[in-house]
Amino acid sequence: MQSVTEYLVKNGPALSSDIAASFRSSGLSDVAARQRLSRLPEGVMVLSGLSFPKRARFIYLERQFGTDKYWAALLNAIKKSNPAYAAAIAAVRANGGLVRRSDFDVISGSPLRQKKQIASETVLQRLCAVKILDKVNDSINGECVYLSGRIDTSTQRNSLSDKIFGTTTKSCKRVFQKANSCFRFSIIICWSEQSI
Repeated sequence: MQSVTEYLVKNGPALSSDIAASFRSSGLSDVAARQRLSRLPEGVMVLSGLSFPKRARFIYLERQFGTDKYWAALLNAIKKSNPAYAAAIAAVRANGGLVRRSDFDVISGSPLRQKKQIASETVLQRLCAVKILDKVNDSINGECVYLSGRIDTSTQRNSLSDKIFGTTTKSCKRVFQKANSCFRFSIIICWSEQSI
């Protein structure tokens, strides 16, 4: 019978609900599958800072953290189970990967504060906690939110600052330089028409 570690080696990072479903399809009972996931072996990690429906957890091997496979699996898990977070990521991406913080509440599609809805500030806080989004301060344009991935070329950076700030100023360039210096991981997010 496959262990949690063996599953992650073969399939990559995943939600605990998906791993449990795989265990059940292999013949384990619901109780046995839950017990196996409740006692994670050494080297198996659980993502903190972002919640998933039905108390599911995002699980990965310590050595998988920060890899392309890790980010692809995390984004897929968010797309599949967290519409509010998926919409916010898609909105920042649709705006070139960088927006003013003051605009995030509007473009993210999340209400500021409504009952039974995740507030935009909570969405931002949680996506920053798992390093999908990040923030940077600019002396002219104020706080900005950016997608913590690669902006491939300087041409793209310049056209993006034109789009958001109206002109490619020295201040805008500092925003991108600061953002690039803050990238902690080499995240390559491959967006297709069917992606977030």
